[in-house]
Amino acid sequence: MNTKNPIIAITHGDTNGIGYELILKSFADNSLLELFTPIVYGSPKVAAYHRKAIDIPANFSIITTAEEARHNRFNLLTTFEEEVRVELGAPSAEAGSAAFRAMRRAFADVQEAKADALVLSPADNESMHGPEYQFDSDKSYMEMMCDNKDKTLLMYVIDHVRIATLTDHKPLREVPAAINEENLTQKLQLLHGTMKRDFGISDPRIALVALNGNDSNGHYYGNEENDIVVPVVNKLNEQGMKVYGPYPTLQLLPPLMDGAYDAVLTMYDEQATMLMQTLTDHVGYQYIAGLPKVVTKVNHGTDYAAAGRNTSDTSLLRHAIYAAIDILRQREAYDEAHENPLPKLYHERRDEGEKVRFAIPGNRRRNFNADNVEGNGKTNADNNDMSETPSEASQPENTVQETEA
Repeated sequence: MNTKNPIIAITHGDTNGIGYELILKSFADNSLLELFTPIVYGSPKVAAYHRKAIDIPANFSIITTAEEARHNRFNLLTTFEEEVRVELGAPSAEAGSAAFRAMRRAFADVQEAKADALVLSPADNESMHGPEYQFDSDKSYMEMMCDNKDKTLLMYVIDHVRIATLTDHKPLREVPAAINEENLTQKLQLLHGTMKRDFGISDPRIALVALNGNDSNGHYYGNEENDIVVPVVNKLNEQGMKVYGPYPTLQLLPPLMDGAYDAVLTMYDEQATMLMQTLTDHVGYQYIAGLPKVVTKVNHGTDYAAAGRNTSDTSLLRHAIYAAIDILRQREAYDEAHENPLPKLYHERRDEGEKVRFAIPGNRRRNFNADNVEGNGKTNADNNDMSETPSEASQPENTVQETEA
């Protein structure tokens, strides 16, 4: 992988939506080609139709395999040869099938390292349904292809706001069943690892949104918080993670606006959407965390009403592309830094709790005094104070005192 000039696979999305407009308008500016090598997976015939419809002077080089892609070119890989009827602004099974075939080919090439990352243009999941595609989302399809079922997270990212969902594309009645100790622990650990490896935050602070509302006395209307969520939060904090909550959604808004948290885990889609729309009106992107390869998505629907009108904002696609490149570079730096870690020179109290001396010759030694080590600061989950923020909680601290032997 060459992160200085990565190869980015981009799907054309729904052929009746705004996907091609975003792509053609973006690559009409050749300066974008200096940052990466694009491979758009789609149909030259459909691309030519959209180019004429919106009158965009974008030229592309037609290729048949990813190996043919060249730098400083707008490479368009022919995913299928069949004729596709374009009906701008109208969902159709034909357009959905074209979107799925492009995604399938692009994701396969990324898995085989023929491209470094994947960016998904807007597509209609219902239109994509067919004999080969029976999934509730593109994320579920990729989980299956990676043999990684239910071990990914859908994240919405705008500026410093990063919001993940414990469940996505599920009816609300099915959400409580997904809130169990194993699933919640796994998703919080995944989010913690993602913030470190993919976003470069060494000690992330994660807030958790409650499933249920609460009354004026702070009592939740359901049992999930006290029976499942709080015990998981306590356990993870004892392991050294910084997890706070669960908070009612509205109570979380002020500290999020102040940047008190690096990431948020919501219980279902609507909570994430409400937070994003309330906190910012900027353009962002979606990210599928937990996959072995980097996959971002345009944070927008097919927008059939705007198809063919040349009014779509190209920053929708650009943000998803830039994010994919940033995450690729951050992963490379993180993996390189952690490839050969130094061995620990002492045992922390939570490991064994015994006094251990550094192996330093001479008459000066440093004693590790377990009695002087302060334990992890209690979080709001420890004392059931749901209003405490990270700035109010004491931080873990290890002290090593120097004494004369």
